[in-house]
Amino acid sequence: KPGKGVVFLTPLKGAAQLKAARQAGFKLSKSLQSVRVEGLNKPGVGAELTRKLADAGINLRGLSAAVIGTKSVVYLAFDKPADATKAMRILR
Repeated sequence: KPGKGVVFLTPLKGAAQLKAARQAGFKLSKSLQSVRVEGLNKPGVGAELTRKLADAGINLRGLSAAVIGTKSVVYLAFDKPADATKAMRILR
């Protein structure tokens, strides 16, 4: 929608954080599943993750990644809980 944006807030842990997010206007998504992957900051990490998922026939809805010092964090978004579960198994 033109003029609108989307913000994803994660991870939320516990009732107090969930309540604070709701009070700030955030809504829990039932149509999006995400998996957080932490690892080293090195060339090819993103390619390796996405190749493993593609080889397993898992489609990504979205991906967000950042580097924090020597570490990287990647959030992978999926349409179905089953895909997120399968991805966690594959990426361990």
